[in-house]
Order: sequence, then structure tokens, then C-alpha cells
Amino acid sequence: MTSKSGDNKKNAFFQKLATEFAGFLIGVQILLKALDKMKYFSQYPVHVCFLFAAGLFVIAGSIYNAARRKESGHAHALFHIVEGVVIITSALILFEEGKFRMPAFLAFIGCLYVMMGMIGYKLNKDNYKQYGKSILRWVGSAFMVFGLTAVIWNWNYDKDKWVFGIGGMFILIGALYAFFAGRLISIFEKAEKSKAPEAAEGD
Repeated sequence: MTSKSGDNKKNAFFQKLATEFAGFLIGVQILLKALDKMKYFSQYPVHVCFLFAAGLFVIAGSIYNAARRKESGHAHALFHIVEGVVIITSALILFEEGKFRMPAFLAFIGCLYVMMGMIGYKLNKDNYKQYGKSILRWVGSAFMVFGLTAVIWNWNYDKDKWVFGIGGMFILIGALYAFFAGRLISIFEKAEKSKAPEAAEGD
């Protein structure tokens, strides 16, 4: 039982790590954009400071969400919503400065994060059996379409290596959600069951 519980925890951890790694890359990209804007700091001090803070926030949030051991109710879902709003705001700042492709990319990712947060807020252990698989497949399909669009678009225009990396991560995560939804739900069920004996031992 202990071995199976440990395996379930490892599977859940690596699944969570893969999801949050895409967010980590997005945070790094925002930080790089902030560094690039440093030469215009005298003109746009608030914009540059916000981009630095946004990049650090997204990176820190991704690391925290990947490393945390205990679920915290709706806190994770709400954090994703905040994260999405921060990314969208960063995109709007870059739009104002005449950029288009990367801000459009970030804006779409921000919308996905908000959507993930809202789904996570509504989805819980009482209704995930009814809605879990269809939601994961829908989100996974959206991730794959977005990732493929970003990679093809980037190949034809900018050839930005960060867009290739982030787009590739979205394709992989999307494939995981779309084609292994049943397996992921099963891992979630086992992880939930493994918490019950631990909670009883703690009491």
C-alpha cells in the first residue's frame, strides 16, 4: 500500500511539474522582455517595473505550485486566475509599445490560465467523475491547437526559440490531457484515496 501511495504521489507531482513548467517559461519570457525594455526605463518606468514584477510573480507561482505538497482548496485555482490576469496585463503593455506577435501569444496564454483557474474552481472531488474527462479533453485540445498555431506562426515569421519552446510545451501538455484524460482522472482518484489513511493517522 505504501509503495502504491508513493507511486501515485510521484505521478501526480510530475504531472503538476509538467503543467507548471510552461508557466515558468512564460515568466522567463516576460522577464526577458522587461530586460529588453530597460533602455526605455526613463520613458516607461511603470511598464518596465510591472513587467519585471509580473515575470517574477509567474515564475515564483509556477515553482510554488509545482513544489507544494498539500492541496489548498480553491487557492490553486484562484492563483491561476490571478496569474492569467497578470500575463494578459503584460501583453497589453507590450501591445501599447507597438509589438504584436509575442503580446498576442501571451494574451492567449493568459486567457487559458484564467479559463483553467475557473474550471479548477468549479471542479472538485464531488463532481470530477461527471465532468473531469470531458473538461480535460476539451482543455487539452485547445492547448494542442494553440501550441501548433504558435509553432507554425513562429516558424513563418519570427522564429523565436522561446515561442517554439512554450508552444511545444503546450502541445505536449495538451496531448497529455486530451489522450490520457482517463489515466489522469484515475491518478487523481488514487491520490485522493491515499490522503484518507494519512489523514486518519494524523488524527
